[in-house]
Amino acid sequence: MPTIIRKIAIALLLGLAGVLTASAGQYYDLALKAFDSGDYERCIELFEKKIPAEIKQEKKERIFNNYSWWPYVESAFAIKDFKRAYKGINNHIKVIDQKKDWVGRPLVPLTPSDLEHWSLEKKEELDYLLVIFFHEQRYDADNFNNSPFIKHLAGINRYTLNSLKAKAAETYFNDAIESLKYSSDFAFGDLIRAADFGHMEAAEAVAKAYETGKLKLSDGSSIAVVRDMARSLVYWEKLADARAAQTDTELYPLYKCAEIYLYNDTIRNLPKAISYFDRVILSEVNAPFLKSAAHKNRAQCYMEMGDTVAFFNKNREAFEAGYNSVAHNLGNCYKNGWGTGIDFDKAFEAYSAGMEAQNVFSPVVPCQWETGMLLRDGKGCAADPERAMELFKAASDAGLIFAQYTLAEEYYKRQQWVEAMALCQTVAEREDRIPNAARASVCKMMARMYTHGRGVPADEAQARQWWDRAASYGDDDAGIISRWLGQNQ
Repeated sequence: MPTIIRKIAIALLLGLAGVLTASAGQYYDLALKAFDSGDYERCIELFEKKIPAEIKQEKKERIFNNYSWWPYVESAFAIKDFKRAYKGINNHIKVIDQKKDWVGRPLVPLTPSDLEHWSLEKKEELDYLLVIFFHEQRYDADNFNNSPFIKHLAGINRYTLNSLKAKAAETYFNDAIESLKYSSDFAFGDLIRAADFGHMEAAEAVAKAYETGKLKLSDGSSIAVVRDMARSLVYWEKLADARAAQTDTELYPLYKCAEIYLYNDTIRNLPKAISYFDRVILSEVNAPFLKSAAHKNRAQCYMEMGDTVAFFNKNREAFEAGYNSVAHNLGNCYKNGWGTGIDFDKAFEAYSAGMEAQNVFSPVVPCQWETGMLLRDGKGCAADPERAMELFKAASDAGLIFAQYTLAEEYYKRQQWVEAMALCQTVAEREDRIPNAARASVCKMMARMYTHGRGVPADEAQARQWWDRAASYGDDDAGIISRWLGQNQ
């Protein structure tokens, strides 16, 4: 054979081999496209005439594709051809196992009539087909209603669409739980699918996973999930809308939605947060813990919106209803004239009530400090310096930096130098936000104590360092002294 002819023959053979390899699965793909477009006759034709030959060819080429026969089954249901539907179901099971179904259960004899009427005598066996269907046809919730199989079942009044969605949700949830035992990558996808189909437990798991960035497993480990507060909110809102508010726990999704709208910077929407807090507050459910938090945070929304009148009114309304979580807010309104007139008597009443611990939202510590300030100055009450000191110390021991600063000043005034120095050092080392004037005052007290050796050995270098630091906070007197010391080294 001439060289040129041999080269052409080889090229043709290679080309033909490429066509055969590229054709693997082509008729199956065409069948899926026909099904998706609603051309059910074409889908059936490809499954019956073309795909068997394609499978035979692939076996010769040692390519094994376990084609799902569910598009064929669905197409048969669409044209009401139950003999073909029966044939497709059997073919689907045979792809997996010649004698048993995909989980090893022996095949149950059914008839086309059973499929057509969903025979009550064989309902258990037929319902099992639903499980296989949900495993194989993982429709999203929006397209579920368009499934010919689902339409048939709903059309003969064996199920409602909602009950079928509930069955699907339960199947996907069970799949996810099984996968979670093995850290399967499919677990989170099945949980999302179950949640989208209305499974409440799945929705809560998905919401928490997106919120925390991890999906917890039964053994205590976890699967990493991309943290996404917007997606988390979607599922919290699903829960909030779906659950009847019957228990404390079921109010929690409402509260979570409000909290995300209040505190998440990228999703922040204060009117939305208020609407969810209102739903928690107005619910007839006896949920004092969540309602206490909702009252406090709802009022905060109004303050951040600049509406001090609403801030005052909402706090007063909650306080009069017995929720002391707002006591500190209300006391501040009366002390500073936010949304109302200044009234130290009522401020003292509110702060005093806030020191009674109802739950973790009770503002005990800040109210201790505020009540102490009023007792020290005799505003709204008779002056009582010793009781004020007791409250300052309690709040200081609890870590409130304002109380630590105030107590340091009181110790300094009383010439209790060791105690004053210890608290000044504590405040100076903390990074909490307090006014620069307060920080400067602490630094000045320390500078004077180092200058005169009060509570610590005298140390001019340390004293100058604290004068400099006080000046850095904008204290003019400290600035003058700092400059004077620099000139007289």
